[in-house]
Amino acid sequence: GGFLTTLLLWTGIVGFCWGSGDHELTGSVDGRYSFSLTTFSPSGHLQQVARATRASTLGPPVVAMIYKDSCGTTSTTTTTTTNNNNSRKTSIVLLVSPHVTPTPLMEADGTARFCAITPCIVAAHSGVGADGRVVLAAAQRMAVEHEYTFDEPIPISHFLEQTSLLFQEYTMKAGNRPFGCVLLIAHLPEDDDNDDDVQPELYAIHPSGSVESLGQCGYIGAIADADSLLKDLESSISANTWNVTEAKQSLLDALQKDVQTSRTGRTLSGQEVTQENDALPKPAFLTASFTKHDGLKVNQIP
Repeated sequence: GGFLTTLLLWTGIVGFCWGSGDHELTGSVDGRYSFSLTTFSPSGHLQQVARATRASTLGPPVVAMIYKDSCGTTSTTTTTTTNNNNSRKTSIVLLVSPHVTPTPLMEADGTARFCAITPCIVAAHSGVGADGRVVLAAAQRMAVEHEYTFDEPIPISHFLEQTSLLFQEYTMKAGNRPFGCVLLIAHLPEDDDNDDDVQPELYAIHPSGSVESLGQCGYIGAIADADSLLKDLESSISANTWNVTEAKQSLLDALQKDVQTSRTGRTLSGQEVTQENDALPKPAFLTASFTKHDGLKVNQIP
């Protein structure tokens, strides 16, 4: 009895001291609530979700753009219409991401950055790589089960809803933590020729379960100058002066420029560094294109 009383007394003292101390990302009182998923701190935050959101922004950046080719030259399997003056418009999702490995002896870090979900949906992830793999595997399983049950590809609205619910579930599930990753989802509609139908679009799903529409170009992960990057891409898309090769190269150039900026004082994972910038490993880049006809194609550029 005496031992148990002493143990409870010391537990209370330690808990009081912990709650009264200054801790990173918490105030003097908020520290008492920092390990609970479902308990709001006095400041009105769910701190585990906030930390998961922070972790999702520290991963390698992924920049994506939807390019619409009106010449029908982007795919070997694209068929033209019977009218020689009109050709089928083909939407292409272009994705670029740095590819950094711990040592030159490794060709890959084991993480598939891009993943085709259906013939019309492709996904990429950033943040904690292990979490991204788990979520993408669940998304693929969800798409297969839907097609097996209803004999049709999963609609984008249903896919976004179910994936966001998976994220949200882990913000309040006992014994688990929120996913520390963010997904970038690109969707190509079934019929590119019908401009009045659903348009090709990019989306981001955050650790809290919120879905954000990104439009025709967007990014996830650590970007040093996001406003400048998106402004350049949007102006080029509106001008419509690119062919697909130039669009891919411009996307790569924009990300390379941003990566060089972010190398000042930080690595691609967001960690502080003390070495000279020249001593940091120079990343290769993964480029990917996704069409309904040719699927997902990934290339590595040294």
